[in-house]
Amino acid sequence: MPKDFLLDELTTIGLAAQPSETPPDPADYSIIRIQRDPSLEPQADAQDLNEYEGDGAASPQSLLMKRWNASLSVLARGGGVDVDSKPLLPDYAPLLLCCGMRQADVLIIPVDAVTGFTPGGVVTGGTSGGEGTVVCVDHDSLVVTVSMDGFADGEAIDQTDPSATANITGAPMPGKLLRPKTDDSAHEHAAVQLYKDRILREVLSLACSFNLDAQVGNRPVFSMEGQGLYSGPVDAPFGDIPAVPTAPPKVESIGLRIGDRLDATGPWLPPNTGVRFSQGGRVESIRDANSANGFRGFSVVGREATVEMTLYACTLDIFNPFAIWNAETPVPVSYTIGSTAGNRLRMIIPAMQISSVSDSSEAGKVTWSISGRCTRGALEDSEFGLIYF
Repeated sequence: MPKDFLLDELTTIGLAAQPSETPPDPADYSIIRIQRDPSLEPQADAQDLNEYEGDGAASPQSLLMKRWNASLSVLARGGGVDVDSKPLLPDYAPLLLCCGMRQADVLIIPVDAVTGFTPGGVVTGGTSGGEGTVVCVDHDSLVVTVSMDGFADGEAIDQTDPSATANITGAPMPGKLLRPKTDDSAHEHAAVQLYKDRILREVLSLACSFNLDAQVGNRPVFSMEGQGLYSGPVDAPFGDIPAVPTAPPKVESIGLRIGDRLDATGPWLPPNTGVRFSQGGRVESIRDANSANGFRGFSVVGREATVEMTLYACTLDIFNPFAIWNAETPVPVSYTIGSTAGNRLRMIIPAMQISSVSDSSEAGKVTWSISGRCTRGALEDSEFGLIYF
């Protein structure tokens, strides 16, 4: 076999955060593990020169506005914990942050009641002196950004405006919250180096949209689609593939909750086969005649987050998706993938409006395929939140 054949198995991805238009230094790239068949494909706008050729031949075309189209997938594992047992973002985090997302350190505080607590409300610990601001309200917990350390299991937690109080029912858990950000001046981009044996493709100023697919019997997967600045591939040495990190969590016991229904043993957890979340980001080019290839960069300029799930059908007195659809009333949704600290992900959707309900079947049982739109909560940029904890 000729030595110049390239081997598909010798494929790696280098990833770096790119917070500004300045390209990252080579030392800023980290080789990450990625699923098979990553794709960086060149794309251009073809313009027919529309000139006579003197015969029946087609006129040449000019290829303008050249860019990379990117399609990448990673297993949705956590980033582990630091020496203080606080969670870390995973190595693929720049791919999420370049989807028009921002991060914040939070506490997940389990409480015996969430009534009256509102996003934006300031809360204090009754005895610890802890203080923070509510970012979102889950079914039985408050997600809080902390301005003063504290908050302890068993103490009261109070909000002054509007007035609300509850008791903390477990140890508060630190987390890393990722949520959308409309202001694109605060957006980060990513830089990706795709090695295919001895050829290197590099894309800068990458902006993406992401999906999170969590189906029973599988490991959860993030998939990203986006665009970035084009530069020609070059020959380059092959990089090392990193050692196998912690296995990603399994999609089991995810604690999916829809609405606030309780049963005899606690929260009602509908039997289901999994959930698929789509950020629905819209990536647009920033055209600039002063820039190479006519692009200054790319930006996430809008989003339409949606969620799809398949539930085993039940009697309507237990759960009636048709009535919720008919009333056009948003309901809260949340689920958690994983059970080990540093390798858990929680998706919180404060207000999902059901857009469609259709019958299907699974193992001879009637199921409902439910699709919904994630609508804005009490604060701006609050239609969903993804927490690593």
